[in-house]
Amino acid sequence: MSMELERRKIQTDDSQIKRNLELAAYFTKPLLERPHRQLTLLNAMRLAAKHKNFVHATHFADRVLANNSTGKNADLVCPLFRGYSRILNTNSSAGKKRQIEV
Repeated sequence: MSMELERRKIQTDDSQIKRNLELAAYFTKPLLERPHRQLTLLNAMRLAAKHKNFVHATHFADRVLANNSTGKNADLVCPLFRGYSRILNTNSSAGKKRQIEV
């Protein structure tokens, strides 16, 4: 719990973005009850997406869907998961094209 409190303290400090993302990710690791785990995963997903870290946002969205593929959270996460995956696929295919052209 102290990790989350520390993360909330540094949340508004722009120089601590990396640390904020790390703490959000670490807080998803403890064995929590399902509703609490869902909240930590959703929080980490939103924070990663906000800072354009779509690899981690996709990972957290996938874990939310793995915990519960139906219901309100799944309805919220499914379109986001598809969008993040599309962004990642577009970026990776553009990178491959650049590598081939060189």
